[in-house]
Amino acid sequence: MSVPIPDRATAEQQGGVSQLEKARGKEFDQLFVDLLRASHGKIFITIGEVRATTKNTLIRRPATQTNNTVQDHMDVLEDTGLVRAGPRTDLPRTWPPMPKVILWPGSGSR
Repeated sequence: MSVPIPDRATAEQQGGVSQLEKARGKEFDQLFVDLLRASHGKIFITIGEVRATTKNTLIRRPATQTNNTVQDHMDVLEDTGLVRAGPRTDLPRTWPPMPKVILWPGSGSR
């Protein structure tokens, strides 16, 4: 099985970087927290899908570790005091959609 690995940022990700390059001071801090939080929120969904679609412990264990790491990052973002309630719809999407792949025979596709 072959899953292509991106070698450059998506247009949406480049848009986020462009916004960050233009921002200064408190505006930069707020935008950075907003972008990272949106990105981490999206990867939580992917990690959950991976864990839900496989019984393979070689996949589930790293998915659990990844989930814990992402949660740690979210906790740090929340500790900044800059996290706003609710999603921001004006931010670029920060994570590309995952391709459908078979995680383990009989586990379903993702």
